[in-house]
Amino acid sequence: MTISLPGIGDIEERIRQIGAGLDATGDYIRNALLHFSGVREAEVAASPREVVWSRDKARLFRYESTQRRHATPVLLVMSLVTKPTIFDLTPRHSLVRSLLDDGHDVFMLDWGVPDAVDAGNTLETYSDDYLPRAIERCVQVSGNSDVSVLGYCLGGVLTMLTAAARPELPIASMVLLATPVNFHELGPGIRMLARGRVSVDDLLDVTGNVAPDTLVAGFTLVQPAMDIATYNSLWHSFFDERSLVRPPGHRRQPI
Repeated sequence: MTISLPGIGDIEERIRQIGAGLDATGDYIRNALLHFSGVREAEVAASPREVVWSRDKARLFRYESTQRRHATPVLLVMSLVTKPTIFDLTPRHSLVRSLLDDGHDVFMLDWGVPDAVDAGNTLETYSDDYLPRAIERCVQVSGNSDVSVLGYCLGGVLTMLTAAARPELPIASMVLLATPVNFHELGPGIRMLARGRVSVDDLLDVTGNVAPDTLVAGFTLVQPAMDIATYNSLWHSFFDERSLVRPPGHRRQPI
């Protein structure tokens, strides 16, 4: 029987790999401790903007810019169930900022936070009333003849419904991001509703709207490991020290 022993080079490489792993782990732990010991929250939705149109809770914003080079404005249409800050998270992570830096004239339609007054709203309220008026206002304010629309998630569904029902609207192009198009494949929550196992009325809170916790529970049914993935992403973000936002004047202390 022949026994193969590792050579000196193999042993040195293994030691190097172990050392690199320990160094990386040290970076994770150090940055995690820095994060939880007083790092301030990042400023979100920091790009300057102004309201150029509103109706009920819906507001149309135009972002300030001194370098608009493209004639056709871009209208960002938010979902009804998430906050519009997703378009403008931080100065380093901002779709709005990227579009502005590229010379676009950027508008964003924010539906607001629904309450009992909005409980009777239908898809037509948003796709046949609010959105067409917002598109027309974009054209008026920008001075251009049409607009490019980017619909996010349910905002993409509303955009499609609007474009299909109102072909005369001045929509030059349409981009849909994370937008469902086949509602038969949306997971167990939709199947339970379709088969009558859960009533829509059971999902409503006292305001007549679906509560945020109920929406989160629905997303968890579709992606059971969602929370684990979120914390895994947070842990790996600690490796990049630039992702930590420190208070003004904060100096890194040795750990």
